[in-house]
Amino acid sequence: MRDKTNKMKVLIIAPIVFPISNSLKYAGTERVIASLAEKFSSDPDLGVHSIVAATGDSDIEDIEIIYIYSQSMWIFENFERKIIDTREAMEKHYSFCLDYAIKNKIDLIHDNTGIINSLAYNQRKDEMHIPIIITIHDDVDYETLARYKSWKRVQLENRPVFFIGISKSQKEKFEKMTGIKVFDYVHNGISIEKYPFVEREGKQDYLFWIGKISNKKGTDLAIKVAKAVKRPLIIAGEVHSIDREYYEKEIKSNITRLIGGKNDREREENKKELINRLSKNEKIINDEDVLFIGPVNDFEKGILNSHAYSLLMLNRWEEPFGLVMPEAMVTGTPVIGTKRGSIPEIVLENVTGFTIPIEWIDEENLLLKEEVLIEDAKKALEKIPKIKPLDCHNHVKENFNADKMAEDYIRIYKKILK
Repeated sequence: MRDKTNKMKVLIIAPIVFPISNSLKYAGTERVIASLAEKFSSDPDLGVHSIVAATGDSDIEDIEIIYIYSQSMWIFENFERKIIDTREAMEKHYSFCLDYAIKNKIDLIHDNTGIINSLAYNQRKDEMHIPIIITIHDDVDYETLARYKSWKRVQLENRPVFFIGISKSQKEKFEKMTGIKVFDYVHNGISIEKYPFVEREGKQDYLFWIGKISNKKGTDLAIKVAKAVKRPLIIAGEVHSIDREYYEKEIKSNITRLIGGKNDREREENKKELINRLSKNEKIINDEDVLFIGPVNDFEKGILNSHAYSLLMLNRWEEPFGLVMPEAMVTGTPVIGTKRGSIPEIVLENVTGFTIPIEWIDEENLLLKEEVLIEDAKKALEKIPKIKPLDCHNHVKENFNADKMAEDYIRIYKKILK
């Protein structure tokens, strides 16, 4: 039922592991939800009244938040994210969301978590006539394939559930592996006004890598490339407990500098001081150093991206959509990535960066010919001066901004509701 202003009422379901916040240092899905809901609330002409079901520590003022849990679930300590079992909590979250949607006559549910896998949904699906769109934020592989059997069943039952991908490559792969029809795809978008833009003369020599430190995201490959070209490397991100062994074996011994401090609070203060210096274009890293700066918020990320020579995105896996690429390019910094997943969709070849093919030894186990990749990366880095920072910025402005993302989702909402 439309609200008093005749806007469509959309309940956006977020995960509960992180809050919806401008101070996030990790969490791509939550960032996308924040950008989308902010656009809906800030522009009344879009005609959407969005309500976000998240956690109570979400703190973006202009977004209407409902919650059953006052605190998000994941614990961060000393650069490591501790993973906890949230299945029981998610069931309560889902029940709360479904109750709210029915009671408040929501027009459409926009889920970002996979609600149709839940007991809460399956117990009530026969009374659920509210259309649900599910944005698929994850990759699909043979290990996760079983999760989607219930999604296939829901589609065969002709229930009002519609699946949305976040890239063309992800949509095609998901349909091929699961047999599930994906309604459409919408590229993720960022609020470009939040990021600084720096021309070539403001760039420094360091390479930048950001993300969850893991084998599939190629943190080790970034280090090997940086060493091969004798450039400093700044690594931003965090270690999840599941990737602790990889960090200890492949990354830790290559780090020449950490952010010092007796505790998390002191490390944060030292990191802020370093970022402040970089914002003035002061040199903060020595030649051939590998600095692990830890997780960063959007402001810090913008500064780190904007002064980098290039962002490295040397994925082994097929990432559905790497938000860090538009976040780099919007600051005028080009991207060098592998030809995997969504990377060739996001990086405009020879205009905003370069993509590198992978020669596999064993693709199933993500074993590649590293010496070939490193050599190709070296050649790509030599061509970076040909990339114009303004072309990088404009590419994001035209294709990966939050306004476009919001408009694309509204088009889908209207198509489903008509």
